[in-house]
Amino acid sequence: TGGAVAVGRFQFPVAADAGATITVSWEDRNSGTAAPTGGWSDHVYVQNLSTGEVLANVLLPFDPATPGSGGLPQPGQSRLRQFVFTLPHGERGVGEIRITVVTDAVGNVREVADDLSAEGNNTSVLTLNSVEADYADLLVTAVSAPATGRGGDTIEVGWTVRNQGPVLAAGNW
Repeated sequence: TGGAVAVGRFQFPVAADAGATITVSWEDRNSGTAAPTGGWSDHVYVQNLSTGEVLANVLLPFDPATPGSGGLPQPGQSRLRQFVFTLPHGERGVGEIRITVVTDAVGNVREVADDLSAEGNNTSVLTLNSVEADYADLLVTAVSAPATGRGGDTIEVGWTVRNQGPVLAAGNW
């Protein structure tokens, strides 16, 4: 007998725009017959399958002694976990994004069921599709300046900026 920590209720958006902030939520569920004897760590791995780039590779410890953690889960209980990350802007954040969560990733919890290893339910893998976000596209037009000038003279230069993109240009530019 022993604790068996498994991934349950894995949630995240099914689609996103490049540059979006993504919240991945899951439950570490004790599907064993006893409480674990200590904490564990979950591994979150995010990869853009379209580019091959690894976007996140993080180990998230669960410390049952941390205030508000809920302590060690008894059989049938769960502990809510989450990871927040931002997709890169542009092509790096576009494509099929695979999110993998492995609970008890470093094997701190002894997981046994019917005298066999119960590690087989520790991994959940899901994908989302990310598309290019709309951006402002600033274009300089109508540049004006004197046709001639002499060193040391002050001249006036003017120009107009037009946004030819589909969204407003935010911030200072």
